[in-house]
Amino acid sequence: MVQRALHFEPFGGASGDMILAALVDLGVPIDAVDSALAAVGLGDLRLAVEPTRRAGIAALHARFVDAHGEPVDPLERGGAHAGHGDGHDHTPWPQLRRQIQQSSLASEVRNRALRIFERLAAAEAQVHGVEIERVELHEVGGVDSIADVVGIAAAVEHLGVQRITCDPIPLGGLAIDVAHGCLPAPAPAAVQICLGVPVRGIEVDYECTTPTGAAALTALATGFGPLPSGTLRGVGIGAGRRDPAARANVLRALVLDADRLDDTAARGDLVEISVNLDDESGEVCGETLARLLAAGALDAWAVPATMKKGRPAVVVNALASADRGGDLCELLLRETSTFGVRWHAVARRELDRRSIEVETAWGRVAVKLALLGERPIKSKPEFEDCRRLSDARGVPLRDVIAAAERAAAELKR
Repeated sequence: MVQRALHFEPFGGASGDMILAALVDLGVPIDAVDSALAAVGLGDLRLAVEPTRRAGIAALHARFVDAHGEPVDPLERGGAHAGHGDGHDHTPWPQLRRQIQQSSLASEVRNRALRIFERLAAAEAQVHGVEIERVELHEVGGVDSIADVVGIAAAVEHLGVQRITCDPIPLGGLAIDVAHGCLPAPAPAAVQICLGVPVRGIEVDYECTTPTGAAALTALATGFGPLPSGTLRGVGIGAGRRDPAARANVLRALVLDADRLDDTAARGDLVEISVNLDDESGEVCGETLARLLAAGALDAWAVPATMKKGRPAVVVNALASADRGGDLCELLLRETSTFGVRWHAVARRELDRRSIEVETAWGRVAVKLALLGERPIKSKPEFEDCRRLSDARGVPLRDVIAAAERAAAELKR
């Protein structure tokens, strides 16, 4: 058995535009990114890519432009020079979270973007010693950086990969000018984000890994190390702004059919986290589930229970990869009334997945296919697509879902 895998090699560093450019170079259409921008309220922006070279290597450079074709990155508008750079605007984290939560993005794209921004916000809170709800995202709060994150989330979804890995993240540089003044490179937030993941040092005179780049890689990857074995299917190369002579300032993304255990094997690298709550409001419990998913949980759910003295309670649970377990335990301790959480390792058997689109009488709907070996055995229409068509065409939601299921059933025969 194989699974489609995506592996990142941040040879020269990592930034939002480098990651996005590499994914587009892999074959993600620009329209997929632009559609995601429109869904999150940034419809006046569009992605522009152009071929370039770094140390003689052909690569793509990505940037966002407005309706007049002007770059939206403040560094490009002002002609400043930086390693990768992320702008100088600021956005309150709660406001940005609401903007994404209330968008019409597909649920997987929305959750992936929230997970990246949750890591950014948590790092900023730690660096500045404030509560996460009071964080204002500065260098990563400009529209260009928001577009980077949303674009990356949409591009990864379009690739339909089941596994994402990454080389150790490079850290290096001298000093950078940000909203708070002159700081060591990489930015303190980038270093905070990389806690708990493999890193390596490189000698460069620019910021090689930005907070956006670090957050995207650590939120997306479920493992860090060498390229998995398998059959290589595609290579994409994204370029940073600088073109230093000593090192190719590029990030490489590779898609491959990676070797894996057969479909009867179980995964043992997951943890299940649980907490009993008998003194917490329903609103907080519901929001906690949303934050667990945004922070990287593979699933989160609540179950009613009865505790000592007959008190009604709820058990909040989360399933996560082992490297996310610590972060999610801290989230539960921080966000709920509990004084302790419990967790244990679990195994899980998974079906392979592939995303497709089907045609209905009211428009196209994304459908997730579950595969046993190479054979599709079940399907699930994307709810957000069905709801969008239901609202736009004035037809019952259940009719759109049923039509998408019928179209998908034809493909399974």
